[in-house]
Amino acid sequence: MLTDIQSIKAGSDAAPSSVRPAGGYPTPTPVLLARVGLGLQLAWLIGFSVVEFLHDDLGYDFAIFFQAGWKISHGQLDPYSSIKGFPYWQNHGEAMMWLLAPLTRIPPYGLWLLVAQDLAAVALGWVLVDWVAHLARTDRWISALPRGVAVSVAALAILANPWVYLADAWDFHLQVFAVLALLLAARNFVDGRLRPCTPTSARTSPAATGISPVQALILYRPSFGGPSPTPPGSCSRSAARISSSS
Repeated sequence: MLTDIQSIKAGSDAAPSSVRPAGGYPTPTPVLLARVGLGLQLAWLIGFSVVEFLHDDLGYDFAIFFQAGWKISHGQLDPYSSIKGFPYWQNHGEAMMWLLAPLTRIPPYGLWLLVAQDLAAVALGWVLVDWVAHLARTDRWISALPRGVAVSVAALAILANPWVYLADAWDFHLQVFAVLALLLAARNFVDGRLRPCTPTSARTSPAATGISPVQALILYRPSFGGPSPTPPGSCSRSAARISSSS
């Protein structure tokens, strides 16, 4: 009997302390409602993009990026911007356009840049809500703040924010893609997936891992209701593989 009690106590001591028991998980209703709202937001943004595209109601920046993407997708890897009057790469060095350039080859030409921008804007809200829901399942959460309320506030911060709609309306910008990459990199770093695979290091600067925000997009794994903690002292094998291959 004493041996059984000691083994049970040892097993409980070895359990990760960063995750609440099953009864402590927040109800999935706020998360589900937030994702439904984000889906409706995406439908509205894409619908608005289609309308403004069909009416040629687009701005100066869209013309700059579409021209650059069109030329890049047709083999002009150092395109000249006739709108700005200098080579495109001098436009703040916005190299992401080389990755998005194939979208300009898909008819109707130019629309898919706007759709990609809409997807990135909604993905920001999705990652934010998912992150708050994940934090609400850990012992780091502030007990005075109801977890369902926190998820709802995070969703409203995206769904009711007029700048989300104004930033996507009538134009095209690359900032939304950059912010999404930074948010994913921050999420992966906090979760421990951007730490090097060394048992003795608990915290390392992002520069030491050698992992870029683009690689953070690959490492990101959303949580869908169950706990996904990173035990103390553990390391990310996937991050280590990417670092060693680069």
